Amino acid sequence: MTRDIVKVREIRMIYLDHAATTPMRQEALDAYHEVAKNFYGNASSLHDIGTKANDVLQTCRTQLAKLINGSPEGIYFTSGGTEANILAVKSLIDGNKDRGNHLITTEVEHSSLYHLFKQLEKEGYSVTYLSIDASGGIDIDELKDALQDNTILASIHHGNAEIGVIQNIAAIGQILHEANVIFHTDCVQTFGNIPIDVQANFIDSLSVSSHKIYGPKGTGMCYIHPNVSWIE
Repeated sequence: MTRDIVKVREIRMIYLDHAATTPMRQEALDAYHEVAKNFYGNASSLHDIGTKANDVLQTCRTQLAKLINGSPEGIYFTSGGTEANILAVKSLIDGNKDRGNHLITTEVEHSSLYHLFKQLEKEGYSVTYLSIDASGGIDIDELKDALQDNTILASIHHGNAEIGVIQNIAAIGQILHEANVIFHTDCVQTFGNIPIDVQANFIDSLSVSSHKIYGPKGTGMCYIHPNVSWIE
């Protein structure tokens, strides 16, 4: 009995969706290897190895802060964008409960934020979900109308992960600043691609993920302005 042997041709795909994730650059791999090998100490320890590790962390905080025109004291490292979003928003809300219970976000935030706001509704918070227009942008007038005396925080992403629309965070930040409302923005899709200035745009907190910009997976950061009250 003979058997027909079918040779399966290997099919290779070209990956183009670098908006979803990216491979690590060689420079990032080299830096990771160097730090893991030579700066492995506990950065909170007082011995020399710990001090050297802490120096690396402080250098990273300073460099990242410069990229967003922020303060190194406001940089917090996380396991990625999801943790950065939840850490920032939940901590800021918990630290400002005395100001009210109203929150603002959009219908098209990242799932980490969308589900967080749904959970916050169950905890007694009132949430306004801004709609988007045909191009994916929010209506600035709708944002103004949504503001209340008891509004604590608004979370509006910078760049949308699905359709790529860029929100006008300069106008949004100005409006929220004048209303004394905390402004968080998810910058996972835009950091490293579009300039971000937390001072010029009155951004109180933002989130970033390393794997979107040719860094390692499982790392990210959130920025929380040192002058804004929050509870860890």
